[in-house]
Amino acid sequence: MMPGIFFVIGKTHSTITGPNGAKVGTYYKYIEASQPQVTGDNAKLVSNRVFKDETYCLSMYYHMYGQTTGTLKIQTRTGNDTTVTHWKKSGNQGDQWYSLELNLPINDNTEIIIEAIRGSDFYSDIAVDYIVLWPIACP
Repeated sequence: MMPGIFFVIGKTHSTITGPNGAKVGTYYKYIEASQPQVTGDNAKLVSNRVFKDETYCLSMYYHMYGQTTGTLKIQTRTGNDTTVTHWKKSGNQGDQWYSLELNLPINDNTEIIIEAIRGSDFYSDIAVDYIVLWPIACP
């Protein structure tokens, strides 16, 4: 099984990891950490639209629960340039949803990348929900 992003209603397939349900609405996205995945497997959400040259506010919820939870990153890449990490969180953050607002300087050649990296065993599901990109800077 290849690592990937799954859309789910309710709990993830593993116990003592992942959220019990979406923060907003019915569905949320998560990376499944159960076998046969290995440490360091990753899943990415990558933007596919053209942006104006300005600062945007990325707003989202994240859930990182499990004793071996890996890493969640928010990155941008402009053209063929090196990927820039704007925010990174690793490890068990507890069984709750957290909100994140992040200013991202973007132009018409920029991709936004949300990357989840699996921890060392199946207690490392990482979920994201209600991802919104506002065409203004965060307050």
